Amino acid sequence: MMKNESVINVKNLTKEYVIEEKESGLWSAVKSLFKRKKRKIVALDNISFSVNEGEFIGVIGPNGAGKSTLMKILTGVLFPTKGHVSVNGKDPHKNRLEIAKEYGVVFGNKSNLLWDIAVIDSFELSKSIYKIPDHVYEENLKYFAKNLGISKLLKQPVRKLSLGERMKCEIANAFLHNPKLVFLDEPTIGLDVLSKDSVRSFLRKINKERKTTIILTTHDMKDISELCERVILINEGRIIYDGTLSDLERKFYSKRKIRILFSASYPKIEEFSADGVLHVEKNGEEYLLVVELKKIKLKEFVQKILSKYKVADFHVEGIELAEIIKEIYRK
Repeated sequence: MMKNESVINVKNLTKEYVIEEKESGLWSAVKSLFKRKKRKIVALDNISFSVNEGEFIGVIGPNGAGKSTLMKILTGVLFPTKGHVSVNGKDPHKNRLEIAKEYGVVFGNKSNLLWDIAVIDSFELSKSIYKIPDHVYEENLKYFAKNLGISKLLKQPVRKLSLGERMKCEIANAFLHNPKLVFLDEPTIGLDVLSKDSVRSFLRKINKERKTTIILTTHDMKDISELCERVILINEGRIIYDGTLSDLERKFYSKRKIRILFSASYPKIEEFSADGVLHVEKNGEEYLLVVELKKIKLKEFVQKILSKYKVADFHVEGIELAEIIKEIYRK
């Protein structure tokens, strides 16, 4: 596969479900025997996008947006109602067994490791299933032991591992056969801060060193901000944004935080009252202001403060990604 060649192509993809609706009560149950009420649900609505080799993409959206349905279609578990999907040039549903060898999958709420046997035995089973050469297998074990810190876990049964330890082993197992494409669904869910940092560091490293294409779905916006250069935002089955994180912020959110540390003559909070100043709070000698860029010229606003008061330090920062996403969901 040539560099920058499309690994995933999705064109006009639609996925619909038909569900039966049942009302409460005995009479409703009897009527449903003769005439069942059905309703169509559109999980994905005519979406299109492509993914190039080596990209690290975050797929985000509220619950029920269609993220899990998309992942299942890309891995061949579900078939589309309409449209075209190709993974490594093949139809993932028609060629499910064939392309399953070409990608790795990690689901945060489902284990691919066997519960009652040692981790290393599950790895050996994967080695046999994927026909991994001995030298590749040994090299990868050393790589994962070094970068994920799982050396002491290999001889333990999976059921004896903590959630963080198990997820590290799940991720190692997904990358064991050197897949060029990996799907990660909530890989850091429930992990402590140190475990999350370790997992993120590993994913960042393997993406850069091996050019592994990674598709990540998560509700943890720190995963997105630290790992993904590109974001696909899905809501109600439609793609409402596909682009970089910085462009996402500019397009959907124009608020900024200004932190000011005064050295003398501390102003009263009401002195900052102006159209475009959304919030002001004082914490000791530091003031925090939240301003709306659509209503205020930031440069002129800051210069006015600097000319009027003695300022020891100040800096302007963006709003956290989690807050941006919340605001988009609200809209």
